[in-house]
Formats: sequence, C-alpha cells, structure tokens
Amino acid sequence: PPDDPIFALPINRLFWIIGGIALVMALVCFFCESPALPACLLLWLGTDYFVFRLGLFWDGCHSLTGYLGGFPYALGVSADAAGAISDLIFAYLLIGGCVAFWLERRLPPASETRKMACPSCGGHVKFHIVNLGQTITCPHCKAPIVLRKPEELLKTSCYFCKEHIEFPAHALGRKIKCPHCEMEIPLTVSFPSPEAPSGKTIRDGS
Repeated sequence: PPDDPIFALPINRLFWIIGGIALVMALVCFFCESPALPACLLLWLGTDYFVFRLGLFWDGCHSLTGYLGGFPYALGVSADAAGAISDLIFAYLLIGGCVAFWLERRLPPASETRKMACPSCGGHVKFHIVNLGQTITCPHCKAPIVLRKPEELLKTSCYFCKEHIEFPAHALGRKIKCPHCEMEIPLTVSFPSPEAPSGKTIRDGS
C-alpha cells in the first residue's frame, strides 16, 4: 500500500497508531466515572478523522481504496465497502460524541450525590443524582431498593391501627410513634389502596 499522503507514514504504522489511540480511549471510557471526558475524546477522535478525510479529498484522494491494506480481505468485503465501513464508524463516533457532549451539558452533574435510607435495613445509601429512579441492591442488606430524593414523601401504614402515614425518604428505617394510635412503629415503604385516606404527614420523621 502507498504511504499516507497527510502524515507521510506507512499505512500499517498509521493503523497501529490509530489502534493504540482507540485502545487508550476505550480504557478511559470504561474506567472513567465522569461521562464528560469520554464524550470529549469521542468528539475529538471523530473530528480528527473528519479533518483528515477533508485533507485527503483536498489532496485528490476521494476514496480510501488502496489505503486500507488487508482490511477488506479480513472483513471479506470489497475495498470500496471497507472504505465506506471505516467512514461510517468514524461518523458514528463524531455524531455520538456530539450527542454525548450535548447530553452531558444538559444533565445534572454526575458528581452531585444524594443520600437515602434503605427501606429494609435503614442503612444509608449514597448515590449519584443521575441515577435517581433506578433500582439497585442495597450494599448493607442486599435487598432491592429504588433510589429516591431525600425530600420525597413516602407512604406507610401503621401495623396496629392501619391508618396511613406520609414521611420523607430520609426517615426510612426510623422508629416513631404513630400519630394516630401513638404505638411505636418502624417507617417502611407500603402504598395504600387508592380509596384509602391519605392520613397524616410526618414532616421531620420523628
């Protein structure tokens, strides 16, 4: 195969360089907790390839046929099809990077965290705000729990008088005196039937 006309490098060496960059980016995307860095890297790689293809086009190379070496043979396709596949892959990275970067700017910061108490054991669970509403396994008792905002009101029923009580999510697991019958009960999650009265609200969980 001919040398690359932009960087004046042998094609096989250029493929190794691109493969190494792609491997490093894959590791960053896999291990990085913040989605901002992977989104920027994908956008950077897609933009670089787009500029590179513009340079090839300006140099008179309108197709990658002849520059892909054994890539078409490895995939069992024609050289034109292999060039189209490579263009689609990098177009996907460019568009995906743009979308990921746009979503990252619109979503709440991933570093912002909340705390809630497990309804089963009362243990405190810390989570990122972007995971609100997801069901996870409690790290303390291994029971499935739904991640909720601490200020969100939950509902339960008194074990003794069956009256309904509303309380904030941060009070889950606490023991209180029922505001109706004054018997001591733990605050757990239970949802009353639609026809049942809403009952009293416990604002501070005590």
